[in-house]
Amino acid sequence: MINLNVFSEEKAWSKKLKKKDFFFKSICDAFPKKYKFLNKKISLSLLLSNNKKIKILNKKFRNKNKSTNKDYLKMLKEEEKIFKSVISKIK
Repeated sequence: MINLNVFSEEKAWSKKLKKKDFFFKSICDAFPKKYKFLNKKISLSLLLSNNKKIKILNKKFRNKNKSTNKDYLKMLKEEEKIFKSVISKIK
């Protein structure tokens, strides 16, 4: 079971994503069975932020003075299909 916590320190996220907890919980529920960790207790925390604050976190924890490269954020094809499926159910 995945225990999900979603934090937002950026007001723009709250405007764009009204039900952020429901949104990300729905994504987790759509994971294939092998990724749901049914017999384990897993905690996942998501921080919705902006480039300026990500740059600060990268400097502190990764010793890189820049925001995260978008290449790191690309989804694999399978995850992208799951994501699109969940989005269509939410709309």
